Amino acid sequence: MKQYEIEMRMKENKRKEDSRRAMKIAARDERISAIKQRRFDEEVKIQQKSQMIKRNEEYMKMCKKVYRLASDLEKNKLIEDKKRYKETEMQKQTEKQLMVHKIENLYKDRIDMLKEKIDREKFERQLAEEA
Repeated sequence: MKQYEIEMRMKENKRKEDSRRAMKIAARDERISAIKQRRFDEEVKIQQKSQMIKRNEEYMKMCKKVYRLASDLEKNKLIEDKKRYKETEMQKQTEKQLMVHKIENLYKDRIDMLKEKIDREKFERQLAEEA
């Protein structure tokens, strides 16, 4: 009977030790699993952050490209407006010069006609005086 009690105690102790060992292993596995989950979550966050940064960089590149295109369009529009303005001014200047030239010719023709009239009248007076 004593032998039986000793064996039962030993079995009980072994069972307790096995149970304690199983609990330790289970706790260790739980900690490992928690660490793995934490690492996985961190890795996911890092990947998400990396993707967000990449998207932001692409967005910034696109914004810069759009700004550059808009600036180029505005610059080209200003250049074209300036060119058109110069052409208009040159055309106005040419028209003004033509008008001045026409007026000068008109007055020159009138002066020539007056000189002819004066010369004719002088000649007629001379003829009248001689006659």
